[in-house]
Amino acid sequence: LCHLHAALKGQVAPQRTTAQGSMDIWDHVGSFLAATRSFLLALFCIFILHGGDDYPAFGSAKEMKLSWMWPIVCRNVLSTICICGFWDWFLYFSPWSGKLAPYKFNPRYPTSRQILHDAVVTVQASVCGSVVEILICHLYAAGYVPSIVAISDSP
Repeated sequence: LCHLHAALKGQVAPQRTTAQGSMDIWDHVGSFLAATRSFLLALFCIFILHGGDDYPAFGSAKEMKLSWMWPIVCRNVLSTICICGFWDWFLYFSPWSGKLAPYKFNPRYPTSRQILHDAVVTVQASVCGSVVEILICHLYAAGYVPSIVAISDSP
């Protein structure tokens, strides 16, 4: 967010990016922090949105029922639409899109048809991810995959 703030204020000059064969320590730190963000989002979904013990993998997913599956699909699809829709608006249609133009990899803006295509494909990917999550929840809840609920339960 700091880079975005600096770019909107015009304090950062656009730089040409290059691919590197190896990463230095700060690149590894950045990767670690990005992975940590993803991990924290998963914890948020399990323990805040689903209330912890109510997450399907902890019991209710023993049987394949729509009552526990549809909230997963709805959560994932709505999150995808909100997050990706916001970024499309922000990057291409917002009052700040002009200030961000120098930082684009491709100088051309996508057409409305391309944005719609990308949105449909992104929602399809979200549904596929939901199916994977549903299957994993079922496997854990039904006992097909062993799980450790508390770290103190395993030496």
